[in-house]
Amino acid sequence: MTANRQRDEKLGVLLKEWKAVEPGAGFEAGVWRRLRVEEEQAVGVVGPGWWNPASAWVNVAAAAAAMVIAVGVAFAVPRAQEGRHVGGPLLHRHTLAGSYISVTTGGSQ
Repeated sequence: MTANRQRDEKLGVLLKEWKAVEPGAGFEAGVWRRLRVEEEQAVGVVGPGWWNPASAWVNVAAAAAAMVIAVGVAFAVPRAQEGRHVGGPLLHRHTLAGSYISVTTGGSQ
């Protein structure tokens, strides 16, 4: 007999001696109960009732806050004056970009 065959026979004898483990009477019910508890904790209410992420009020409040911030930013950012570009020195008539704009618009910067 070869060494591999002897090891296989020893393993076969050990596996035949293996005793199966029988779970307790309430094992399955306990597993399902723990799964249900974990799922409820994951989906459960995070804070006060109106701050529940599943609540529509959170979405409405977030949209209103975004609009208030957008309007505030719109009034806080200064507008460019008429006839001037924000990047004035870059568009001077002696620069390549300024010359291009002068040629394409038919006027001088």
